[in-house]
Amino acid sequence: MRFAYLFLALCLPMLAQAQGTIRGKITDGQTGETLIGANAFVQGTTKGAMADLDGNFSLEGLAPGSYE
Repeated sequence: MRFAYLFLALCLPMLAQAQGTIRGKITDGQTGETLIGANAFVQGTTKGAMADLDGNFSLEGLAPGSYE
């Protein structure tokens, strides 16, 4: 049983590090106004998020890497 606890104690931090978050603010390119309710998504996946009242969004649970 001790080995199971040791295994969990060593593996959980590694799993937590394998996830990333992309945060940003969506604004109009010409006026600079925030775009409420605009959608941000990771191309080629089903991950996406909707901008809040301030234009902010957060995409969580992403593996490390480069995204479009």
